[in-house]
Amino acid sequence: MDQLEPRAFENLHPGRRIVFDFPIRADETVSVAVLDSTIRWETVTCAAMLVPDGEEDDWVYSSEGGQWQLLVNAEVSRMVIVQRNLTSSVVDGTKNQGVSGQSGGQASLEERRHVTRLKGTTYRPSCLQCEDEALKARLGSLVVALAPRVCFRGGRIPVVPFVGYSDNIIHRVVVEESNSSLTGAMVVEDVVLDDSDVELLESESSALPSAECSHRMGSRGCRKLERVVYRRRLRFKRMPNLIQTESHLFGNPQTLKDPRTTISDDGNVNTGIITVSAGAFCEDTLTGFQIDHSKLVHKYLPPIVAGLVLAASCIESCVERGDKAKVLALGVGGGALPIFLQNYLGFRVQAVDMDRVVLDLAHRHFGLKNGVDMEVLVGDALQIVDELAWKIAVDDARSQAKSSNCEKSRNVSAGEGEDHRVHAVIVDIDEGDPRGKLSSPPSSFLGHKFLSSARTLLHAGGLLAMNVVPNGAESYRGVVSSLLSVFDDVYETDVAGDVNRVVFALTFKATGVNVDGPLARRVKQFVDARLITGVRRAHAGC
Repeated sequence: MDQLEPRAFENLHPGRRIVFDFPIRADETVSVAVLDSTIRWETVTCAAMLVPDGEEDDWVYSSEGGQWQLLVNAEVSRMVIVQRNLTSSVVDGTKNQGVSGQSGGQASLEERRHVTRLKGTTYRPSCLQCEDEALKARLGSLVVALAPRVCFRGGRIPVVPFVGYSDNIIHRVVVEESNSSLTGAMVVEDVVLDDSDVELLESESSALPSAECSHRMGSRGCRKLERVVYRRRLRFKRMPNLIQTESHLFGNPQTLKDPRTTISDDGNVNTGIITVSAGAFCEDTLTGFQIDHSKLVHKYLPPIVAGLVLAASCIESCVERGDKAKVLALGVGGGALPIFLQNYLGFRVQAVDMDRVVLDLAHRHFGLKNGVDMEVLVGDALQIVDELAWKIAVDDARSQAKSSNCEKSRNVSAGEGEDHRVHAVIVDIDEGDPRGKLSSPPSSFLGHKFLSSARTLLHAGGLLAMNVVPNGAESYRGVVSSLLSVFDDVYETDVAGDVNRVVFALTFKATGVNVDGPLARRVKQFVDARLITGVRRAHAGC
């Protein structure tokens, strides 16, 4: 933006994003993005985020979609995202003209650490945490000035906290990068993670660091490598911090058996015999790892599986006849849920995704395979559901025309192998734009046409399961109301530690959840039993 109006930031402008450069010292400028939420929170709040040094090019921070998702996750009215835009780096108060004789340009994280190491023992080791806190202190006046005018009511100066997004990644190995005309840029990556949850944390301090740094070994010091976890991920650039698919990787590298093996915050691994970089160690140990499809990593997937118990009577009747229950999964990504349902719960699965490039990645890197019990369809989920519902209506009409003395067509079809009906429809599709009322699913999947067609697809006693990411309570109430306008009953469950909600729309009036039946016992082998008992009836006014 060439020129800013003097009063450009006084009021909130829902959905607006402004980016500009701002000098904070003679040799230091920052790039600032100011985003106003489309969600009307009860209290107007403002927060700031400093992009971690060396991660400026990560999709989470550099793309507009990633920035909007950071705003949604922070649950504030305005987010100020600040990124270093240095022409030189400063270490221990000494100006360094680049690295390796190159002047100017932004030094990477590794380059800055290298410069520090080259100084030898003359200077204390540089602490990136101290540098961050010092920069936040210099930015204090700026972020307060960018707060909405309403935050200054009563003559008080608002507190604008710095929050930080942490994915706890120790090391990342890119497996494949690809691009699709539908989805855009995407990446499959293997990651080594610290064994703690991803979180959005408020900075503990905004004061200048003391002369004697207390952060030299990092806030977490050294950790045993036995505590880290290994994942394979699929990420889309348009929603970079929304991990589309995450699968558990397992292996048995001999090194991890040694209790002396630790990793420190300076990026080195100590095996008890040698010290190597975390990157080299992680890439070596990841070689030969395989995906464990029995573990559902995404927090909202186990609740979806637990909720299938609501349709236990319908599903168990099918199994007792010697048939396999059928699931239509709309939205595939890497295929973690369809693969689990086929391999571990014995379902026959139809999986639908409109992006062939995504499905190709799922086939190559996540173990998705077409087979007798897994049919992968490329196409528009809305159109496919509509076509299947039409086929069922035609089949029903033909059955009624052939014989008026037979059982009702729904019950006859339920016993035939060629029937298009399913026992569950699962919707796991994101909107792609976090500024809307819902991040998931797209609004078209809550329209009367889709919901009516989905109900037609279901056997009596079947259900529609839906992953919902509402941007506020009002939008979630709208989801429940839409489902109740077509279905007989709606149940719900929370997703611990996440913004997701999972809802289940039923073709019957439920009397509760059967926690002791065959299906429930099978499900409890893979998910926490408390997820089943946590499923409850939803109300439009909730």
